Amino acid sequence: MPRYLAALLILIAGLSQASEPPIPESQKSSIGYQTVSEALAALRADGSISESEQGGWLIFADTAHNTLWSFTPSTHPAHPSAVRREAVEKNGSVYMEMSVLCQADKAPCDQLVRDFQQLNEQMSQAIKSRSAGHAR
Repeated sequence: MPRYLAALLILIAGLSQASEPPIPESQKSSIGYQTVSEALAALRADGSISESEQGGWLIFADTAHNTLWSFTPSTHPAHPSAVRREAVEKNGSVYMEMSVLCQADKAPCDQLVRDFQQLNEQMSQAIKSRSAGHAR
Protein backbone atom coordinates (compact mmCIF):
# COMPACT_ATOMS: atom_id res chain seq x y z
CA MET A 1 0.00 0.00 0.00
CA PRO A 2 1.47 3.41 -0.88
CA ARG A 3 2.59 5.65 1.97
CA TYR A 4 0.60 8.52 0.60
CA LEU A 5 -2.22 8.47 -1.88
CA ALA A 6 -3.63 11.82 -2.90
CA ALA A 7 -6.44 12.19 -5.33
CA LEU A 8 -7.45 15.81 -5.53
CA LEU A 9 -9.81 17.68 -7.78
CA ILE A 10 -8.52 21.20 -7.88
CA LEU A 11 -9.76 24.12 -9.90
CA ILE A 12 -7.29 26.91 -10.48
CA ALA A 13 -6.83 28.47 -7.05
CA GLY A 14 -4.16 31.08 -7.74
CA LEU A 15 -0.55 30.98 -6.76
CA SER A 16 0.35 29.00 -3.65
CA GLN A 17 3.15 29.57 -1.19
CA ALA A 18 5.25 26.87 0.50
CA SER A 19 4.13 28.18 3.91
CA GLU A 20 0.50 27.29 3.21
CA PRO A 21 -1.15 24.48 5.16
CA PRO A 22 -1.01 20.93 3.84
CA ILE A 23 -3.34 20.13 0.96
CA PRO A 24 -6.24 17.87 1.95
CA GLU A 25 -5.87 14.31 0.74
CA SER A 26 -8.27 11.60 -0.23
CA GLN A 27 -7.92 7.84 -0.03
CA LYS A 28 -10.00 7.47 -3.21
CA SER A 29 -8.49 8.11 -6.62
CA SER A 30 -10.24 10.70 -8.77
CA ILE A 31 -8.16 10.07 -11.91
CA GLY A 32 -9.88 6.77 -12.67
CA TYR A 33 -7.00 4.48 -11.73
CA GLN A 34 -5.90 3.05 -8.39
CA THR A 35 -2.16 3.44 -9.01
CA VAL A 36 0.15 5.56 -11.12
CA SER A 37 1.49 2.45 -12.89
CA GLU A 38 -2.07 1.36 -13.74
CA ALA A 39 -2.81 4.79 -15.27
CA LEU A 40 0.44 4.72 -17.25
CA ALA A 41 -0.25 1.24 -18.63
CA ALA A 42 -3.82 2.16 -19.65
CA LEU A 43 -2.75 5.33 -21.44
CA ARG A 44 0.04 3.52 -23.28
CA ALA A 45 -2.44 0.85 -24.39
CA ASP A 46 -4.83 3.43 -25.87
CA GLY A 47 -3.79 3.98 -29.48
CA SER A 48 -5.68 7.28 -29.73
CA ILE A 49 -3.55 9.00 -27.06
CA SER A 50 -0.17 10.44 -28.05
CA GLU A 51 2.89 10.03 -25.81
CA SER A 52 5.96 12.24 -25.59
CA GLU A 53 8.79 12.96 -23.18
CA GLN A 54 9.70 16.46 -22.02
CA GLY A 55 12.51 16.94 -19.53
CA GLY A 56 12.10 13.39 -18.23
CA TRP A 57 8.33 13.80 -17.78
CA LEU A 58 6.04 11.47 -19.71
CA ILE A 59 3.25 13.50 -21.31
CA PHE A 60 0.09 12.00 -22.79
CA ALA A 61 -2.28 14.12 -24.87
CA ASP A 62 -5.85 12.86 -25.16
CA THR A 63 -7.28 15.31 -27.68
CA ALA A 64 -10.66 13.55 -27.79
CA HIS A 65 -11.19 14.50 -24.13
CA ASN A 66 -9.14 17.73 -24.01
CA THR A 67 -6.96 16.05 -21.41
CA LEU A 68 -3.24 16.24 -20.73
CA TRP A 69 -1.55 13.70 -18.46
CA SER A 70 1.87 14.28 -16.86
CA PHE A 71 3.90 11.56 -15.12
CA THR A 72 6.85 12.48 -12.91
CA PRO A 73 10.35 11.32 -13.82
CA SER A 74 11.92 8.78 -11.46
CA THR A 75 14.22 11.51 -10.10
CA HIS A 76 11.34 13.80 -9.03
CA PRO A 77 10.69 14.03 -5.24
CA ALA A 78 6.97 13.29 -5.80
CA HIS A 79 7.59 10.17 -7.92
CA PRO A 80 5.50 8.22 -8.69
CA SER A 81 2.76 10.69 -9.54
CA ALA A 82 0.26 11.30 -12.31
CA VAL A 83 -1.35 14.67 -12.96
CA ARG A 84 -4.49 14.76 -15.11
CA ARG A 85 -5.56 18.17 -16.44
CA GLU A 86 -8.68 18.70 -18.49
CA ALA A 87 -9.64 21.90 -20.26
CA VAL A 88 -13.31 22.65 -19.59
CA GLU A 89 -15.44 25.57 -20.67
CA LYS A 90 -17.67 27.25 -18.11
CA ASN A 91 -19.61 30.45 -18.69
CA GLY A 92 -17.61 31.26 -21.81
CA SER A 93 -14.22 30.83 -20.11
CA VAL A 94 -11.78 27.93 -20.25
CA TYR A 95 -10.57 26.41 -16.98
CA MET A 96 -8.18 23.61 -16.14
CA GLU A 97 -9.62 20.93 -13.88
CA MET A 98 -6.83 18.97 -12.28
CA SER A 99 -6.64 15.62 -10.52
CA VAL A 100 -3.47 14.27 -8.95
CA LEU A 101 -2.56 10.76 -7.90
CA CYS A 102 0.63 10.95 -5.87
CA GLN A 103 2.19 7.91 -4.25
CA ALA A 104 5.13 9.68 -2.61
CA ASP A 105 5.48 11.44 0.75
CA LYS A 106 3.03 14.22 1.58
CA ALA A 107 5.36 17.25 1.40
CA PRO A 108 6.65 16.55 -2.14
CA CYS A 109 3.11 15.70 -3.27
CA ASP A 110 1.76 18.98 -1.90
CA GLN A 111 4.56 20.85 -3.69
CA LEU A 112 3.75 19.04 -6.93
CA VAL A 113 0.12 20.17 -6.65
CA ARG A 114 1.19 23.75 -5.93
CA ASP A 115 3.59 23.72 -8.89
CA PHE A 116 0.82 22.57 -11.21
CA GLN A 117 -1.62 25.11 -9.76
CA GLN A 118 0.89 27.81 -10.66
CA LEU A 119 1.36 26.37 -14.15
CA ASN A 120 -2.43 26.24 -14.61
CA GLU A 121 -2.71 29.88 -13.55
CA GLN A 122 -0.04 30.87 -16.07
CA MET A 123 -1.85 28.95 -18.81
CA SER A 124 -5.14 30.58 -17.85
CA GLN A 125 -3.60 34.05 -18.01
CA ALA A 126 -2.08 33.31 -21.42
CA ILE A 127 -5.45 32.13 -22.74
CA LYS A 128 -7.17 35.24 -21.37
CA SER A 129 -4.51 37.48 -22.91
CA ARG A 130 -4.90 35.82 -26.31
CA SER A 131 -8.69 36.08 -26.10
CA ALA A 132 -8.47 39.79 -25.22
CA GLY A 133 -6.13 40.34 -28.20
CA HIS A 134 -8.62 38.71 -30.59
CA ALA A 135 -11.51 40.80 -29.24
CA ARG A 136 -9.93 44.07 -30.35
